[in-house]
Parts: sequence; C-alpha cells; structure tokens
Amino acid sequence: MAKYRDLIGGVFFLAFAVFIYALSYQIHMTQADPVGPQFFPRLVALFMGVLALISISRSVLRLRKADPTATAKKGSFSIALLLTALLLIAYTLLIEKVGFIILSAIYLYLQILLISPKEELQKHNLVINAVVAIVVPIALYYLFYHAFGIFLPAGLLE
Repeated sequence: MAKYRDLIGGVFFLAFAVFIYALSYQIHMTQADPVGPQFFPRLVALFMGVLALISISRSVLRLRKADPTATAKKGSFSIALLLTALLLIAYTLLIEKVGFIILSAIYLYLQILLISPKEELQKHNLVINAVVAIVVPIALYYLFYHAFGIFLPAGLLE
C-alpha cells in the first residue's frame, strides 16, 4: 500500500480539483467583476488538476521501475492526506465567514507545518513560515483586488 501512496494522493487531488471546478458553477455571477467570481476557483482547480495529473503520471512511471526491496514509511502519508483533506474542507466552508486573508494565512501555516519534515520545524523556520503564511495571502488579495478587480471574501475584516 505504501508504494501506491503518491498514486492515491494524485487521484484524490484530481478528484478534489474536479469537485472544486464543478462547485464553481454555483457561484453567482455579478456585474461588478470584469473577470467574474468563478475565475479564481476555476484557476485553482485547473492548477491543482494539472499538478495531480503530473503526480499520477510520475507515480505510474515510478511503479513501473519500482524496486521491490524498497520500503516506505507507513501511516504518515494517510494521516497527512486526511489532515490536508480536512483543512481544505474547513477552508471551503469557512472562507465566506472568516475571509480570504485570515483563513488563507491560517490554512497556509498549518499546511506548511503538516508537510514540513520534523527536522526543519525549528524556531527560526516557524517564524519564516508564519511570515510567508501572512504575506502571501495579503499579496494575493491585493493583486486580485487591484490588478484583476476580483473581490475575494473579506469576512471578519469587512
């Protein structure tokens, strides 16, 4: 089972990307947005789908050349996958209420902690991760607001 972890993860994220793309059709169009509020979720879903397809194809190629004596850690992938799925579900449920900047910063920081190797979780790395988790959503918010005229949910900052 461990040798299929990347393949399973790729299939999961491909299915999740299709799910996000399908849900984007439920977003109501407005006259205020020149690009439309469906643009960003669809862009993210397409990007996630492409990355998932790359992961799936790399996994298939790796499985064809697999070394039967190689071993992988058991359990760590399934826990990380489950926590990532829970984070993404919570993100989609809370984005309108909490807002893009706050929720994205929290999500990004937790996701970085989740995928970072244990030896890299030192005090100075935690500070750098926190700065990245705060700066990236703010920069994205202002980029979409000023450059594209797309209004992301303000939530609590409204």
